[in-house]
Amino acid sequence: MKGKWLGFLGAAMCWVSAAIAAVPLPYLNKQTNAVDWTTLPGWSGNVTNSSAGGSARFAAAGDTLTLALDGAPTTLTFTLRGYSNAVGVAPASFMVEESGDGNVWNSTPVADIGEDSLSVAAAAFGPYELLSSTRYLRFTYVDHYAFDIGLNNVAVAGGPAAPRVVFVDRPEGFIVAQGAENEVIQAVVVNGGGYWFGSEAQGKEPWESDNGGTALSESPYDKYYINTAATGTFFATANGRCDNTDEVVPGTIHFTVAPGYAVDLQVGDHGTATATVYGRVATNAPRGALVTILPVPDAGYATGVLQLNGAPIAGTTFIMPDGPAVVSVSFRKKVAGDPTLIISQYYEGAGENKWIELYNAGAEPVDLGAAGYRLGVWQNAKRENWKTNAPPAVATVLTGIIAPGETYLVCHVGTKAPAYAVANVVSNGMLFNGDDSVVLYTGTEYNLANVVDAFGMVGSNSVNCSFVRAVDVVSGVNTDFQSNQWVRFEYAAVDTAEVQVPERLGWHTTATPQPTEPPKLDNLISTEGGLVFEIPTNYTDYTIYGAAELQSGAPAWAGSNIGDRCSVELASNLWRITVPTTLGQRQMIWLSIPGGN
Repeated sequence: MKGKWLGFLGAAMCWVSAAIAAVPLPYLNKQTNAVDWTTLPGWSGNVTNSSAGGSARFAAAGDTLTLALDGAPTTLTFTLRGYSNAVGVAPASFMVEESGDGNVWNSTPVADIGEDSLSVAAAAFGPYELLSSTRYLRFTYVDHYAFDIGLNNVAVAGGPAAPRVVFVDRPEGFIVAQGAENEVIQAVVVNGGGYWFGSEAQGKEPWESDNGGTALSESPYDKYYINTAATGTFFATANGRCDNTDEVVPGTIHFTVAPGYAVDLQVGDHGTATATVYGRVATNAPRGALVTILPVPDAGYATGVLQLNGAPIAGTTFIMPDGPAVVSVSFRKKVAGDPTLIISQYYEGAGENKWIELYNAGAEPVDLGAAGYRLGVWQNAKRENWKTNAPPAVATVLTGIIAPGETYLVCHVGTKAPAYAVANVVSNGMLFNGDDSVVLYTGTEYNLANVVDAFGMVGSNSVNCSFVRAVDVVSGVNTDFQSNQWVRFEYAAVDTAEVQVPERLGWHTTATPQPTEPPKLDNLISTEGGLVFEIPTNYTDYTIYGAAELQSGAPAWAGSNIGDRCSVELASNLWRITVPTTLGQRQMIWLSIPGGN
């Protein structure tokens, strides 16, 4: 019987493994050759270098590696050794912390290792007792001094987490409308290998409930259809069995059937809209349920006003009143600068590591499938053909909903880095090599009039790097690449990006991306063409002043703006600026950057 539905299990449970990207227990990571630990299963962080012997090399204060676990741990052991690097502030400190969700860390560290225990010799640490609820371990070089720290031989004892039943898309205490059709509770068993529901040997039915609904008629009996004829508060218990236990694993959820009222959508011209309750399209809803309206404007239009029973509502959600809801949705023509969906990051990395990040800069959710959103790629010599209505070499269909302020990631099927990024869509079509255009548009058939945004290349200058949209860009373009709208990063910086920094894939900043320190002109050189220096491309607003000398008799600057006499070229992630030697043998220059010196 199990053989018939194991394929379903893989489909039903893929979100679990994708979400945690964890390693099974017991676990041992012993590296013997140089390797980037963040590319190994379960590991993430900003420590990407290692020693020739395989130790992950923590080389600065704040360097961090995090390990995700898929089960309940018991103990932790590891080794540390120092590599001479006489920088930093004494005393040195290395810390290990534990967390159940990867966000909130236990206030008592697993280990707090001081300078008296750190040396250039390899030393073993542990075993340290871990909480059974721990699913994440974080290793941090808190205070860097005298040497880099190498981490290796990480071993976590323990076993898989106890199997349990979880309910898909249904929160505890949810509400359904009386008389609503096809209301269903779906359950899966996690941490259980192969699973099924019910147990004849123990006299357990797949589901137990006081609601009078029905279960799926054949194995794995994972669905329970709610009886919505009678109102009241009910429970439903799914009795799961799994491969690694003989016991029944139950899970119980409570819900309410309440009188339902009509949701009457009155949609104006130039768009469509649907109402959903708990992610399901609904034409009626009970009092107290959260109703979400998904307006989909036609190309060239934006959502105007949403009203509930004649009163405007903020955003696109409301709590169902104790009575019918008449919802009106209007649309208006877009105007220049209207916030909309944009391409917020373009990542062209090593090998097949290709990513496109989208960002919803507007105030309403965007239903990608309903509006027919697609990403098209125009390659090589045909890179500019998107401007002439020529179809893309390949188009990737996008589905799902992007809420206001959220991002959406699309990557190539062969992508391996960054290790922390999780794609919403994986596609063979996302293959671009620095001289290709990537365009976001709507509609099955491509047309320039339906372009929402474009990363439109006219040359080969976007290879092995990532471009992040400037924070003040909130609407798309249908023009060539505009350098003033983008900030360039090396792809390695994206691979090791911390959370909430501009280059982090999956997060679009709300703060102007700027370097943390002013540029240093210690690379100033003299050439036949003039004086040459470099500054990071993050600096887009600067002025170059020049003069033959200081004013006679006083140390006052008498220079003028000579920016129009300088040449600027892109060199990796730097602007290379050449100042011509036309002001005399005692030429002086001054670089001015707003907010700096």
